Amino acid sequence: MPSLRFRFASFLEDLAWNMKEKGNERENRRFLDRYSLTDLPRQERRVTRYNFYGGVNVLMLDALLSSGLIKPSDHILDVGCGTGIFLLYLASKGFLHLTGQELDGEVYAVAQKNLAAFRERVPDYAGQLEIRKENAVTAGVPDDINICYLFNSFYDQNTYTEWIEALHTSVKRRPRKVKVLLLYPTPSSLSAFRQCGWLAETDSLESRTENLPQFVRFQVFEN
Repeated sequence: MPSLRFRFASFLEDLAWNMKEKGNERENRRFLDRYSLTDLPRQERRVTRYNFYGGVNVLMLDALLSSGLIKPSDHILDVGCGTGIFLLYLASKGFLHLTGQELDGEVYAVAQKNLAAFRERVPDYAGQLEIRKENAVTAGVPDDINICYLFNSFYDQNTYTEWIEALHTSVKRRPRKVKVLLLYPTPSSLSAFRQCGWLAETDSLESRTENLPQFVRFQVFEN
């Protein structure tokens, strides 16, 4: 039976986690309301090999921006971009070259409405901001992209491997440095990247919660 000290520590941990989640919900809502955007709740996986849409954590995006891993002049591709919130958040912070790929028609329709709402609220935004309805594996990676952002984009290691090959094809066609950001890396994604032979782990962005070990939020791979 757990000791009283252990149960009290667990209670405090749960309380801290709930407070953090509520804080994130407030920040998310504040950003969405500012630009009249709509996000979707966590979606069920409807297409084999591609994961559900999981929503966006604005506080986590702030941590990414503060890390220096990306900068406003980067050409960024969001692979499986969902409703476009990640890209729109970057646009609101002055990022100028943003592209998203989304396969799910329902989610893509929401993303297009969000793009229109953002442009209406920020008519002087001068950057390139585009979301395409396409299969990220078969469409490949545009040759101007130097940052790829993946949040649980694919379901299995084989699909990640196919996407990595598509990225490699783009890099061979137009040689350049590329950086891949994996948000909440999974065993499937990590295995594919670690075994590809041309990308190396160069950095990570970690989080530490009291009474819990640190865990990786972003894992970075570069050529």
